[in-house]
Amino acid sequence: MTTPLANLNWNSLPLGKLPFSPDARDLKLASYIDKEKLISASQCPLAHDWDEIPSAAGKLPDADTDPLGNDKANCCVFSAPGHMTKMIGQQTGEPLTVTTDMVLNAYSITGYKLDPKLFDNGFNIRVLLKLWKMFGLYGTKLLPTCSRTGKTLTSLHWHRGSAAGR
Repeated sequence: MTTPLANLNWNSLPLGKLPFSPDARDLKLASYIDKEKLISASQCPLAHDWDEIPSAAGKLPDADTDPLGNDKANCCVFSAPGHMTKMIGQQTGEPLTVTTDMVLNAYSITGYKLDPKLFDNGFNIRVLLKLWKMFGLYGTKLLPTCSRTGKTLTSLHWHRGSAAGR
């Protein structure tokens, strides 16, 4: 049974994201763009509400209130791709199923299923992105990714890796 997000005590949740690990092979966007031709950061939205993007048929995605195991374990790094996969499935009109069991099974590569008390320590995002790209996750494969480490548009770092594709 899942816990509705509205009923969760957010202060007591195990989150599980390990610290960022830079990689010298990351491509820095600032090295490849002309800063003079960039739009200003003030013209970019601070956030985007993916719930407001309809499918090709015009249907808005259903609310995703399932924590996908993150209310039981430090598996947020595995739960987040599950939410992304479900959202992309709704927006493309090909609903993709991701369950708590699927997330916890994927998280078991940490040893979690052997001993939850000993191995429930979270996971590194970069490592998960590499695994998702190489082997797939929840019926999808990861396409190239980027991360932002600063406050400017030029601080994006491309990873050889965000959207999921089949």
